[in-house]
Amino acid sequence: MSFDAHANLAVSTVAVSPGVAGLSLDVAAGHGVRFPAAPFNCTIWPAAESPDPTNAEVVRVTAVVGDTLTIDRAQEASTARSVIAGDKIAATITAKTITDIEGSRSEERRVGKECRSRWS
Repeated sequence: MSFDAHANLAVSTVAVSPGVAGLSLDVAAGHGVRFPAAPFNCTIWPAAESPDPTNAEVVRVTAVVGDTLTIDRAQEASTARSVIAGDKIAATITAKTITDIEGSRSEERRVGKECRSRWS
């Protein structure tokens, strides 16, 4: 199993909006380098608010070229929202991050049991 790449403090402001259905957005000039190598998940929310299920969307970033992020919308049971210039975007820890870790640990335990049973 491979994990998504991570980066600390990978946060920016949406500079060019994708609207509700767009599949790419631009972050503030020079901020594309803050984000890890794709793919990874981000959360987008209104700048004046804290993110919560009523105002935030989880997106899957599939490519980063300069300050342009290509995205798959409405990930992890979130709803596509009207993303506007000025919204915040960040590579956040989402449920996917945790379930990937848990799945990896389960696989390690399964393989470990198989190895032990072969050598017993």
